[in-house]
Amino acid sequence: MKFDKFSPVTGNDLAIVQGQSRYGVDCQDSAIDIYDLTTDEYWQDNSFPGNQLVFFDFQTGQKFEPMSRKENQFFFSVIYQSGYFYFLHAQLDQDQLTLFKYLPGQESEIIHQMSLTGLHTLNLSLVNDQAHVWIASFNDDIDFYHPQKFSVVNEPDQSLLFIDDNKLYFEQDSDFYSDNEYEHIPDRIIIKDFDDHVLSNIQGNIILLSNGKWQKVDGNFEGELGPLTGQTRYWACISDYMKFEDFRDDYWQTRIYPGNYLIFYDEKNGKTSSPFPAKPNICYGETIFNNGFFYFTQVNIEANELKIFKYYPEQEAEIIFTCSLSAVNLHNLTLMACDNGV
Repeated sequence: MKFDKFSPVTGNDLAIVQGQSRYGVDCQDSAIDIYDLTTDEYWQDNSFPGNQLVFFDFQTGQKFEPMSRKENQFFFSVIYQSGYFYFLHAQLDQDQLTLFKYLPGQESEIIHQMSLTGLHTLNLSLVNDQAHVWIASFNDDIDFYHPQKFSVVNEPDQSLLFIDDNKLYFEQDSDFYSDNEYEHIPDRIIIKDFDDHVLSNIQGNIILLSNGKWQKVDGNFEGELGPLTGQTRYWACISDYMKFEDFRDDYWQTRIYPGNYLIFYDEKNGKTSSPFPAKPNICYGETIFNNGFFYFTQVNIEANELKIFKYYPEQEAEIIFTCSLSAVNLHNLTLMACDNGV
């Protein structure tokens, strides 16, 4: 296998920040968060060695660092909006939090500075808005600190996606267990005002495309929404995510799983497609992309079969491997790319 090299070669763990596809980003020391650094007794008595924020250009292989590493400096929460990256920078020994605007190859720009003291730092992060970038923390309440201060209740089944025109857009995951029965309910979009009043409640999902636009998509989605590594045109999602190993549990030995299905969203034309419809006792696993095709697993509980498919949206799915479920360990069963497929 031929490897493309970044210049310089490093061990950075790159992630694609949603809203674009050109740059990979790494905030080092991600096992530590700003809450640990501001509340843990260890860090009250010891200096933090500092982490580093790096950007890699997938088109040129270049590496960019907005600032050099230094003691008690912590970078976190990178988002992309309207052609720029935004990130938070804490200077712990100066009790200072800074919001930066940045484009690789250019100087970083200070947007806002404030004291860390008095902030709830649990899940302190940035929130997208076409007009602003918001700083907020997420605990029992969502506390907004910039560009204005207010709070709303942080509902346990809702995730804040973005803010637009003074409205908060949430995605609600409605799956639940009732009387020992699992029920999958389609996700919903909840729109609220700044006074925490519900303005709208509609079925569907909203995803952030690689062109920076938010798109409402009808259908049921679970798991990570975003372009699969290796291509940028399609999003691959699962209607009802289930771990394969869960089907070994006693719960499913006496019940029929209603079935899930894969959904491919074409960012180019806005269409969705599925290789197969949902059927009872058939469950699909997450998808990978390799050598121009998508690959996914299918577990058929009733037939006691595991299959691997090769697929491209709006074409016929091709079976490339079949075996008995008894022959495999379903725990954390995943696909890995290789030269000839998976």
